Amino acid sequence: MYDIEFWKGLTDDENVLILDIRPYRIFSEGFIRGSIYIPSKTHYMGDLIPGLAADKNRIVVVANEGQELEAWLFDLCNQKALPEPEMVFLDSRTKQLIPDLLDMIILIEPDELAMDWKFDPNLELVDLRTSNEYDEGHLEGAKLISLGDLNDAAQIAMFSEESNLYLYCSDGERSTMAASILKVHGIHNLRIIAANWEEIALTSGINIEKNVQKLN
Repeated sequence: MYDIEFWKGLTDDENVLILDIRPYRIFSEGFIRGSIYIPSKTHYMGDLIPGLAADKNRIVVVANEGQELEAWLFDLCNQKALPEPEMVFLDSRTKQLIPDLLDMIILIEPDELAMDWKFDPNLELVDLRTSNEYDEGHLEGAKLISLGDLNDAAQIAMFSEESNLYLYCSDGERSTMAASILKVHGIHNLRIIAANWEEIALTSGINIEKNVQKLN
């Protein structure tokens, strides 16, 4: 088990990129402040990680005991001349020892979104799916944003400080990645709709719209 000074050293060092491959629901309950969530297996991180790792001299990957790093991450770091990732483990006992170094993300169910939608004038919906998925059906008024856009300071600046961001995707994973990146940029008024798109779309009180012109 790593001691408090080890974890504090990671959070205090601006030259360290902390990635977290634990399941997104476990990640959301408590993660090392400044961490970026990534699934252990993914095909859309090739452009995102090099941007996040720019000017970093160390990459630390947080995992559960028993998890292993996939070869694609080592290959990517090698191809992009990034530091070789180091793997560390975070368990519930350790989290109890370092509460001041932890952050969390609020997960909500689709029916909670339907309730908030009626009463929150600052609610802003963010869709993290593909443009094709978005065109075929999305939450009314939702803004389509790609993960790659979240490396763009101009894109981040478009979010109002008063906005309460509600993020969704097809399975919760891209939303969690986006939320963790937004937190690094200082945006903390956010929630993840922890359900797949089919569940969200079928929830009573939720309005769906399509980009009909693009589908025809």
